[in-house]
Amino acid sequence: MSKVPINHHYVPQFIIRKFQSDDSSSVYVFDCVTQKSFTQSPKNILYGKFLYSFNLSCLREYEIYIKEKGLSSDYLAAKMVYENKMKDVDGKISNIYNFIHKDKITYEENALLILFFAINYFRSLKNYENQKHGSELLVHYIRKSMKEHGLSEQQIETYQNDKLTEDEIKLLFYETIFSSKKDFIKSFYEHYCIVLESDNQFILGDTPFICLNLYRDDINNNGPNKNGSFFIASISKNKNILLLPRYLPLSLMTTYDEIESNDKNPYDIISKIKVKKHFAKKLIIKIMNLITPETSNNNLMSLIHYQCSDEDVEVLNQLQILNSIRFIVSENDISQYLIHFFKKNKNLKERNHNIVTEYYKIEETDRYTAYSKKINNHIHDEILQRYHKEIINIYRSKNYTRSLLYKIQQASRLSIINKSIPGNVDHESPIIYINK
Repeated sequence: MSKVPINHHYVPQFIIRKFQSDDSSSVYVFDCVTQKSFTQSPKNILYGKFLYSFNLSCLREYEIYIKEKGLSSDYLAAKMVYENKMKDVDGKISNIYNFIHKDKITYEENALLILFFAINYFRSLKNYENQKHGSELLVHYIRKSMKEHGLSEQQIETYQNDKLTEDEIKLLFYETIFSSKKDFIKSFYEHYCIVLESDNQFILGDTPFICLNLYRDDINNNGPNKNGSFFIASISKNKNILLLPRYLPLSLMTTYDEIESNDKNPYDIISKIKVKKHFAKKLIIKIMNLITPETSNNNLMSLIHYQCSDEDVEVLNQLQILNSIRFIVSENDISQYLIHFFKKNKNLKERNHNIVTEYYKIEETDRYTAYSKKINNHIHDEILQRYHKEIINIYRSKNYTRSLLYKIQQASRLSIINKSIPGNVDHESPIIYINK
C-alpha cells in the first residue's frame, strides 16, 4: 500500500508557489496571532493533518454499506483516499495558469477557470472550521436544553455520543467540495471572469477565495447562490481574479435606460442618497465598458484583463487580510505593514467566531425546542452589522472609494424607481427538535 500523505493543503501548493520570488524557493509568512514573520517553503505551510482523509469505518452511514459488500472494517479504516483525489483535481485545475494571460479562451478553458474557483472557495479552512464549530455549538445548546427540561445525565450522554464525529465533518467538507449536484457549485457557472493585474505585489491570505455582495457591505456571509454575490481571489503575486454575475452588464444597461428616460435623479438603494443624473450615467458607461465581455465567436470567448491602480491593490490586499484566519503569504517581508493594520483593527480577530456563535436561532413552543441555522434576513443583518465595523470602515475608506470594486458596487446600486435591496435566496436547513 502506498504511503498516505499526512499534510493536506487547504490552499494548493501550486498557488502558494506563485508568490515566490524568482530567485527563491520560499515565501514570507506572517502569523497574525504571534505577529511574527518567517520564511517557509510552500510544502510546509497552509495545510492540515489528514484534512481530506477519514476512516470510513467510523462513519455511521457506511455501516450498512460495509455489511452489504462484505468488506472488513480494517479494510475500510485503511482506505484513506481523498488526498490522492485532491491531487488529481489540483493537477487539472492548475492548468489555468497556462491560459490566464490570454485575451481569448475556449469554452472548455472558461469552464475549468470557474471550476478552479468553485473548488478552492469551498476547500477553505474557514469552511471546514465553520462546519466543525457549528456542529459543536449545536450539540452544546441541545445538551443545555435537555438538562433544563429534566432529562437524565444518561439520556444526555447518549445524545452526546451521537454527535457528528471528526470523520463525518470531514465527509461533509469533502462532499461540499466535490459534489457536482450541489447548487452551490452550479451557481459559479452563472458568473464570468475578469483578470485583475498589477506590477505591485498582491498578497495571499490563508482563505484567499472571497465572496462579496453587490448590494451589501459584508464579506463571505452571503455565500454563493445569493442575489448579488460576486467573488475575488488572489492567485499570484501579480494577479487576482474577479467573478461577476452574468446578468450584471444587462442590469446596468437597463438602469442606464431608466435614468436616460426619466427627469429625476437616481439614488443609491443602500444609502438612499440622490446621485446627479450626469454622474450616474457617466459611471454606468465607464463600468459597462470595463466589465462587459465581447461577443463570443469561433468557439472562443473574451477574457477581460484590467490593470489595477495602487488603490485597487491596497483594497484587494486588505480583503485578503480580513478574510484570513491566521496566516498571510507574500513575496517580500510586509510584517511592519501588517502589524500596523492589526493595531488599527484590534477587534478583527474575534469577528468570525462571534458571527458563528450568534447565527443559530432558538425557537420555543409548548411541545419542543428547535435549534435551526436558518434565521430571517433582518436578524442575520443585525448580527453581521454588529461585527462588521472593520470591514465597513474599509469599504468607506478613501482608497476603497477610488477602487474598481467600489465603482462596480456603486453602479449596481443605482436606481430611478423605488427598488428595495435584493434579498437572499433561502436554503433549507436541518432543524433539530427536542420534545418537552
